[in-house]
Amino acid sequence: MLKLLKMSLKKNVFSCILSFSALYFANAQMKVVNSFPIPGNGRYDYLVTAPDNRLYVSHGNKVDVINSENGTLIDSITGLGNAHGIALDYKNRKGFISDGNNNKLVVFDMDSYKKLNEITTGKNPDAILFEIATKKIIVGNGKSNSISIIDPTSNKVLQTIDIGGKPEAIVSDNKEFLFVNIEDKNAIAVISLNDFSLKEMIDISKEGEEPAGLSIDIKDQLLFAGCRNKKLVIVHYPDKKIVHSYPIGGICDGVVFNQFNQTIYTSNGDGTLNILQRKPDGDWENQSIHTQQNAKTMAIDKKSNTIYLSVAETATEKDASGKPAIIPNTFKVLVIK
Repeated sequence: MLKLLKMSLKKNVFSCILSFSALYFANAQMKVVNSFPIPGNGRYDYLVTAPDNRLYVSHGNKVDVINSENGTLIDSITGLGNAHGIALDYKNRKGFISDGNNNKLVVFDMDSYKKLNEITTGKNPDAILFEIATKKIIVGNGKSNSISIIDPTSNKVLQTIDIGGKPEAIVSDNKEFLFVNIEDKNAIAVISLNDFSLKEMIDISKEGEEPAGLSIDIKDQLLFAGCRNKKLVIVHYPDKKIVHSYPIGGICDGVVFNQFNQTIYTSNGDGTLNILQRKPDGDWENQSIHTQQNAKTMAIDKKSNTIYLSVAETATEKDASGKPAIIPNTFKVLVIK
């Protein structure tokens, strides 16, 4: 009996090693396989995947809806000041776009892509999320140091919560808590989904500075914060402890965790994509592939493990905001597999 148990254990360990090796090899082979040029000019921010091969891409004063397989332009939601994030409420068939310049959310019909309504928010609404447990829209107000809670059925702001710093990416555990990167405090805010009160701050300053991108592993209760000091900080959120940190590329603005292949991806504006594959011992194997300079925001189709990056070329001259000017007609979405 003991001999059989030992043989079974060896077989399971060998199987785990083989599985990791296969995933590692697949991730190592990832590369840019396509690019979808998108007309128009202006800055860009978040992009979001959706069923039926839809990809929503924020771009200047509009959000473009394209076919995620071939890049065909399906429609555009236009007339925005400066599009940032997109959140989708599938039950009500409504989409919500954070319009940073105009301090509002634009509501649109997900079938006709027509504008339905506008909702006044705090200053410079940016990151936005449809929160599954509460079925509410959560938006971070970048210049008001707050988040707003919105009822997607009535289009009404229910609450606005002061979080004491500049909010960046927002994620939920779909049960108890909302987590928000606080960029200028080197911290992650923990907010109760019961009453949307601010419960505590997780200090990550020992490892991470200016957290921007954020993702979550709900099963193992881990947060993955992509920071501007070229580090990915991994936090076990029940006890607020940093369990790992890894070097990543510069100007990270996006982090996603794909639970199907146990891999973290960070999109970095220096033209790299970090790929961190979970190893059998719980550590992470860290690789990096080349993308394109300025490709710092991303979306993922988790089932096909396809990554989409927004990017445009910049000039040496500055625009009115003091940032490098976008070269006209260079905007596109990169496809990585």
